[in-house]
Amino acid sequence: MTTFFANIKTFKELKENYRKLAQMLHPDKETGNAGKFIQMKKEYDKLFAKMKDGKFDTEYEFKQHTTTTYDFKDIIDKLIFVQGADIEICGSWIWVWGIKWDEKEKHEQLKKIGLVFAKSKKAWVFKGTESKWRKNMTMEQIRNEFGSEKIGIAPNKKMLEN
Repeated sequence: MTTFFANIKTFKELKENYRKLAQMLHPDKETGNAGKFIQMKKEYDKLFAKMKDGKFDTEYEFKQHTTTTYDFKDIIDKLIFVQGADIEICGSWIWVWGIKWDEKEKHEQLKKIGLVFAKSKKAWVFKGTESKWRKNMTMEQIRNEFGSEKIGIAPNKKMLEN
């Protein structure tokens, strides 16, 4: 049962209520109360995790507003099983290289994971839910502006046994 966040239906409402309560209850404020602040923060974290994991009635509304590091981890965990995929993170995008045009089965796997094919880059990309990219940049420019990290794929167990 929630004491601080009753009747919250969306992530936006949760965030707004958290900010108001944090300002009111923070121990540094005149009206602050450390015990209640900690209790409120725990309740917020629990509800946030519940929404993120889709165990909340408004899962769709929550996912519309945020892409978390957990989303990235889930996507990368799925991508490492796509044989031949070279994975690169640039800013808030996950790029996948190395999939040939005739590997239709892999194309379907990538689509199910949530990636789309970027024709101009000749690569697959996961843009997240908040990405609204309209600039026409080369991959080199994207790497320079947002940074880049290639994800190394560990050999699978069968490879290690041979």
